[in-house]
Amino acid sequence: MTREDVEKAYINWTGCAQQKAWSMVCTAVAWGVLVRPKKCSRCGYAGGIEGHHPSYDKPLDVIWLCLWCHQQEHKSRFFITPMFKLTKRQRELIMRSTDL
Repeated sequence: MTREDVEKAYINWTGCAQQKAWSMVCTAVAWGVLVRPKKCSRCGYAGGIEGHHPSYDKPLDVIWLCLWCHQQEHKSRFFITPMFKLTKRQRELIMRSTDL
């Protein structure tokens, strides 16, 4: 499978762009077109890696971020505290507050 195959599968999508992008990334990961890394591309934290779309115009172009960095990306364009610099207790509180 290729990126083009994933794009063809969603050519007639009628939902919102955000849902389409999320669904396309899930499909691309399942088909082996995209590989979800083990570590955050911003801070290097291992665990809870999510795909962030800088632009929904390019749904398969994602930045792989940990939950904390992803939340910070949506809150602000400035990077606050990387997940790996937090204490274990702080990370647990963050993960618990997001119902993971």
